[in-house]
Amino acid sequence: MTRIVSLLLFIVLPIGIFATDFDEVLSKIGSYDYGDSRENLTTISEMLREASGDVLKLTEYEKAMLEVLAAKETTFAAKQFLCKELSIMGTEQSVPTLAKLLQKDETADIARYALERIPGDKVDAILLVAMGKTKGKVRVGVINTIGERQIKTAAPDLGKLMTNKEADVAMAAATALGKIATDESATLLGASLLKLEGKVRDVAMDAYLKNADAFLKAGDKAKAEAIYEPLFAETESIPTRSAALTGLIKTVDNPTELIVKILQKDENPTVKAVAISLVHQCKRDLDLPAIAATMPKLDALGQIQLLTAFRMKGDPVARDIVVKAVDSDNEEISTAAIQALAVIGDKSDAERLARLAASSTGDKKELVKEALARLNAEGTNDAIIAAIPNAEAKTKVELVESIGERQMTASIPTLLDAAQDENVRVRVAALKALSQVSSPSDINALIDLLINAQSDAERRESERMVVAVATKIDDKDKQGDAVLEAITKVDDIKAKSSLMLVAGSIGDPDALPVLRQALASEDNELKRAAILSLSEWPTPEPLKDLKEVAGAATEPSHKVLALRGYIRLIGLESDRAKPETVALYKTALDLATDAGEKRMALSGLGKVRCPGAMFLAAEYLDDPELKGEAEIAVLENSWSAGNADRDKVKAVLQKVYENTDDERLKRGAKQMLDQFNQ
Repeated sequence: MTRIVSLLLFIVLPIGIFATDFDEVLSKIGSYDYGDSRENLTTISEMLREASGDVLKLTEYEKAMLEVLAAKETTFAAKQFLCKELSIMGTEQSVPTLAKLLQKDETADIARYALERIPGDKVDAILLVAMGKTKGKVRVGVINTIGERQIKTAAPDLGKLMTNKEADVAMAAATALGKIATDESATLLGASLLKLEGKVRDVAMDAYLKNADAFLKAGDKAKAEAIYEPLFAETESIPTRSAALTGLIKTVDNPTELIVKILQKDENPTVKAVAISLVHQCKRDLDLPAIAATMPKLDALGQIQLLTAFRMKGDPVARDIVVKAVDSDNEEISTAAIQALAVIGDKSDAERLARLAASSTGDKKELVKEALARLNAEGTNDAIIAAIPNAEAKTKVELVESIGERQMTASIPTLLDAAQDENVRVRVAALKALSQVSSPSDINALIDLLINAQSDAERRESERMVVAVATKIDDKDKQGDAVLEAITKVDDIKAKSSLMLVAGSIGDPDALPVLRQALASEDNELKRAAILSLSEWPTPEPLKDLKEVAGAATEPSHKVLALRGYIRLIGLESDRAKPETVALYKTALDLATDAGEKRMALSGLGKVRCPGAMFLAAEYLDDPELKGEAEIAVLENSWSAGNADRDKVKAVLQKVYENTDDERLKRGAKQMLDQFNQ
């Protein structure tokens, strides 16, 4: 496509731009005004771009543009366009014409825009003259341009203008000296601080600091430091001291000594905060233990800030002081230390954090667990594995859980051992971690853990674990194979029931015959497991099975479970027609003997979005126990009732409007009635 476009341009452009006489097009733009077609402007821009390598042609173009620019009848909009183009390709040939425009208030800004980007001493000379002749905003603009061009010879005059009665002129002069950044400008700015006041002094101070920054960037630390040092005096403002300190850290021989001195002796908390922030910002070598030694002398906020700086610095050298701060009685200090330890701690801190997590509660416990999960020191994973066998039960739980959070996939043997620990909480934690780090190749070992679960808590966690790992198998048709094989081999009813629940969650079609067989079992627990398994099926396929159980079961709990599963499966995505779905919900409502199941069915009915669902829900508007759910279902389906019997729809909505106790539903019914009455 790009080649085709390029070829078309090659064919079209000679007829347009290349074949068009520059002067002819230029003559047409003199009357251009805002809102007019920009076709001629675009043509001029393209012709200038195409001629960018032809100096002679550009010279002729520039000459022609200047004639139009100087003409009295040329509009301001056209002059603005020409100045913009001259700023890109203009030469000293443009200076006289632009100089004249510079003297006029209405064209001064556009002339400056062009002059600012045209190289050459002639431009500098014109600007220097203009600085002395212009006034007000025009003069401020000229001074700004002088600053942008860094005209060094302007420094003396700018120095004088810093005391000008017009504050805008004085501030512009100071700003320009800050950009020029020479020895002379620095001297002038430094001297001006002794006599300037207010905003003008603030601007001059900022410019003086910029001179120092420029010296530092150029590699002259001595000159930079000569400016920074006096500006760090306590008599200066906090912003000035902060900026000066930022510079001093880069210039002094011993930045650590400066930071320590400030942390120990400076009375201003903001300056201390800046010094602390420089601990992690400074790219020079710092003696972090020496800085850390100031911790006891800092207030709580200072300690928190310093701990945060150590964390952001990420240098393990500060670890010892951070470890001590973890045990601080001040929760905020302890929190900052824990966060820092996650970054700069070593492998021995893994067990320390696990013990702390075990003894903590609430938000602090979660904070410590997160720190343990993030601890990235070399050898941390090995340290966690090594600590597990001899750790106390509570600590062992934290270590085991961290394996899952850290995705330590090489630790499966350790977790399998922990899953058989004497402590149930450790066993459950191991099962959770196994679900996070195990791979499909571990599935048989995990199924064995499920089969041999010693408590209901372990059994539920084992079920989730096996489902999580089985569904990692790429071939969906094989995800349930190992589970089905285990079902056929295991005799223990609880284990078989758990395996059936797992099979249902996986949704392997091959498991359906096994589950259907279990529905006919005389063992109530096995039958219950089959019902629950089918109820969790990921597709509506077992609907018929659950309907039969819900209608024929003699055990009340089985009937309830089957009906709830039936209602759940109706709500799953399918390609059946909406009237069929309504019929299924009607069956559920007919089978339900309890208000809870009926509410569940009405809730699902509200999501069908068809007139039939609306009318079915309306049948329950008079039932005080179901009235609320029925009203919601009516309104949810009313949006899709446009093609139904309008009178019937309106009658149902009117009934909701007149009888509902919910103001929100009342407003909704009124809104729908208004639409149907239009």
